[in-house]
Amino acid sequence: MKIVAIKHKITENNNADKYFKKLEEAVKLHPDIIVGPDYGITSFNPDRKIDFSDRSNYELNLARISSYSPKTLIVPGTWPVLVGDFGMGHAAPIYRGGIQIANFFKQTNVENLNLAKNNNLVWKRGKYDENQIMHQGKKIAIEICSDHGKQPVNKDTFLELILARDTNAGFYVNATNDDFARYAIVNDSYKPMIDGFIYNPQSNHKMSFLPEQKLNSFLTQFTLK
Repeated sequence: MKIVAIKHKITENNNADKYFKKLEEAVKLHPDIIVGPDYGITSFNPDRKIDFSDRSNYELNLARISSYSPKTLIVPGTWPVLVGDFGMGHAAPIYRGGIQIANFFKQTNVENLNLAKNNNLVWKRGKYDENQIMHQGKKIAIEICSDHGKQPVNKDTFLELILARDTNAGFYVNATNDDFARYAIVNDSYKPMIDGFIYNPQSNHKMSFLPEQKLNSFLTQFTLK
């Protein structure tokens, strides 16, 4: 299974159009999975407020890009989403075959409450228990930033995809999930940084870095067996 991760730094006046160009380059490789970072598909106005007006265009772009490689599971990143008239959630849309097949919501609150207030909205928590998907017979867990380490991870999980924007982004194992092997890929938009990990409790060195291939300045490929 080939995974391509997109390196992208998010700034306070981020324009997602720049990120979409990177996503288009990634999909030309026709990997099994593409993963982007937290806030990758989000645009901010100069006043740090979220530009929600581009949401419909971004949805069309994601569907179009997904159609170029219909067998690729695309986890393009995250975006704040309007919930009702005054609410704001934070979600990771999932695309395959040219359509959005899921929209996984973040549950934990780190910066989301203040971000919602800055946009005259109220933060609405999601439920991370169901943030997983099957792809090519493998279970993939999608974890949005601070959800990682708190979100339950099923013991038949093959891969954790961690979409982060955090000074301490990484892959962490605790007593509730230290007894089964899996892969993990962290895509952090703060530094920015891409890291891959192998965790195997039966190995002498339980955790190690996953071999990676730098395809260019912003695309990194991992091959999982």
